[in-house]
Amino acid sequence: MVKNKEHKIMAFDVDGTLITDNRKILDSTIKSVQELQKHGVKTVICTGRSYCNSVHVAEAIGKIDYIVSCNGAQIYDVVNKKLIYSQSHDVKITKLILKALSEISVSAVLYGEHETYLYDNKNDKESRQLFEGFYGEFKTHLSDDNVEDFIENNNIVKVIIYFDDVKRAAKISKMMKTRFADVVYVVRGSDRAVEFCIKGINKSTGILKILESMKLSPDNLVAIGDSENDIEMLKLANLGIAMGNALPEVKAISDEITKNNNDHGIEHAINKYVFSTKKENE
Repeated sequence: MVKNKEHKIMAFDVDGTLITDNRKILDSTIKSVQELQKHGVKTVICTGRSYCNSVHVAEAIGKIDYIVSCNGAQIYDVVNKKLIYSQSHDVKITKLILKALSEISVSAVLYGEHETYLYDNKNDKESRQLFEGFYGEFKTHLSDDNVEDFIENNNIVKVIIYFDDVKRAAKISKMMKTRFADVVYVVRGSDRAVEFCIKGINKSTGILKILESMKLSPDNLVAIGDSENDIEMLKLANLGIAMGNALPEVKAISDEITKNNNDHGIEHAINKYVFSTKKENE
């Protein structure tokens, strides 16, 4: 039985939350989310990933109702199999972002409406290898020679950069937040990732659209996550739960803290904070 009858929908981050550090979904995670669904709670995946890079997570769990992707820029109705909301960066803004990245010789992944593209800076082999390890082979490679023409003709939803060095990621994030404070929502999707998102759009704005369509309110929402891009969502929710592996600033604003993503954190959170009587995996 659900502890608070007002909790009718739960939003889950993906990386560092639903999946382990080895990019696996624990059986305990799948079973506990499915148990939640059996009790009538709607489930939403809310991620910085694109839809095409997150749909397999929804399929593995089953019966997910919505996917909020690209930190709120896109919403996919899984039940009816259709994209119901999509926003893209202004072309001028995307050019400014890529100009800034070119100046510091950093490669990036550009999220289109249905595909991801690699902006490949020839002086940044490190990021390229990280991208290929995560995304696999890219169909479209862009360089300083052709990227401006490309974005003139293709909608870009989000830009993301990765670093193997956590300290460098933090430094670049701080620098870019200052540079683009008035025009871009710059946020860390993990301790190694920096995301350039549409100003005024984040995970909470995406979830609010779903709540409105279902005639629900934030009082009905439970949310769980681990990174900076989850903060607005966790603040919005009536019950915001931080993973045990969450950043300190995420834990600071959360109502509860569960175990980490490698140690049955989702199962522990659902059994302890959402269900009223259920044994948890200690």
